[in-house]
Amino acid sequence: ETTPLLGSDSNSDKRNSEKRQRQIRGKIESWGREYEMRFAELFFNPDSFGETIENLFVCSSLVNQNILALDKDPVKGFTVARRVDQQSAASENQEPKRHVVKFDMEAFEKLRSEMG
Repeated sequence: ETTPLLGSDSNSDKRNSEKRQRQIRGKIESWGREYEMRFAELFFNPDSFGETIENLFVCSSLVNQNILALDKDPVKGFTVARRVDQQSAASENQEPKRHVVKFDMEAFEKLRSEMG
């Protein structure tokens, strides 16, 4: 069960959400062409299930905007995130790849034990 932030209101919640969106997008836009990272490192907050879910929604939006790409790394066994090269995507008319991700409290706890 999550509890609301003390003193929070819908405006501050919206500002926090917008700030996280800017942080995630800024992080992705700072990556080089070949850079990739474990997707969980981008969205996971071990201290907050709710914020982790919000971050997943932000990432979903960035995939739909063709800014973020997700691929399964067959060697590492997990999903990696990388920045979409906008020039290549535009010239090749690339459609964003979409993935269905099941993420519940069990997955959250598993990630928390893996990533600390």
